[in-house]
Amino acid sequence: MYAVDINPAAIRYIESRIRKENLRNVKPILGRPDNPLLPGTVDAVLLLKTYHEVAQPIVLLRNLRASLSPGTKVGVIDRNGNGESHGVARDIVIREANASWLSVAGTG
Repeated sequence: MYAVDINPAAIRYIESRIRKENLRNVKPILGRPDNPLLPGTVDAVLLLKTYHEVAQPIVLLRNLRASLSPGTKVGVIDRNGNGESHGVARDIVIREANASWLSVAGTG
């Protein structure tokens, strides 16, 4: 399992949690804002309450695509961008995923 962040302080925090909890299956990765820099292929991806912070989401998703195994699921959990909360609307995520050449399924 990879834990990717673009903030070195967040990576240090993740590393401290890994040591504290004696986790052997988590590898922290210092990514870039436009590329997660995953070292291999993955079977699942979850962007948890971070998608709305990505400056170039289509570029990020295109770069992520190289690390996806066939059939990989990419999940985005973010707050609804309805003007009352900090986040991004579901239709925007779907549009950007389609623009990045990811196949969007289960959008219902």
